[in-house]
Amino acid sequence: MINSQSNSVKGFKYIVIQSQYGFQNEVNEYRLNELIQFELEKYDLASYMNTSVLPIDVNKGSCNTLFLEVIKSGTLKQTLTFNFNDCSQEVIASVSASSRIKKFDKAYFEATRRAMVQLADFVEPYQDSKPDLEDEFIESTQKEESEKIIERRISESVQIDNDSVKLTYKRKDGKLELLKDDELYAVARLTRSGSYIVQGETMSGVGFFEGEVFIVEYFENNQSKLLRFTSYQ
Repeated sequence: MINSQSNSVKGFKYIVIQSQYGFQNEVNEYRLNELIQFELEKYDLASYMNTSVLPIDVNKGSCNTLFLEVIKSGTLKQTLTFNFNDCSQEVIASVSASSRIKKFDKAYFEATRRAMVQLADFVEPYQDSKPDLEDEFIESTQKEESEKIIERRISESVQIDNDSVKLTYKRKDGKLELLKDDELYAVARLTRSGSYIVQGETMSGVGFFEGEVFIVEYFENNQSKLLRFTSYQ
C-alpha cells in the first residue's frame, strides 16, 4: 500500500534512519535497521543512520533530508509502515506491508522487503546541479566519513570463507564486473553515498573498497555476510 500526497519523493538528497525504533528492544535489533538502509540504497538513495556521522550539508540552506519513521502494528500479522518525513515532520510519502510469519525477525524482514519494492513507483534519486568548490569539499569529506563507517560495519559483519572459489573484479564502462571463477557473477554500480549497489542473478548487496580489495555485503538467512573480490589479473 502506498500513501503519498505528491506521489513522488524528489528534491531530497539524504534519508536518515533511526538506529532504534520504538518497537525495538535494542539498537539495530534483528539487524532490521541495516536491512532498511540496504534496501534504500538499491534505489540509489543516500541513507545514513542517525548515530553515524552525517554529511555536513544536511539541511544546509533548505530541507534536503527526509527522516524515516517506522511504525509497527498488528497482532496476528506484523505490519510495518515507513513514513518519509520532511524537516517539518510532514509525511511526504508512506509505504507499508505485512507478514504473517510468527517469528519477529523473519516477519520484519519480509514486511520490509515487500514495502520497499513499492519505492520504485514514486522515488527519484537526488540530482545535483553542477558542483562548486564547496560541494567538491563536501563530497570528499563525506566519502572519508563513509569509509570510517564502513570499517566499523566490517568488524560487525559475519565473514565467510571464499577460498574455494576465485572471486575477482574488473572495471568496465563505469561499473565493476564481479567474476566467480572467471565467469560474470554480478555487477556493481557506484551510488552517491560512496558505496556500490551489487546485483546478480542469485544475490544482491552493497559493496565498498578496502584498499584494492572490493567487499560485498549481503544478507542470507537474515544474517549479514561478506565476499572479498581481488583485482582481476
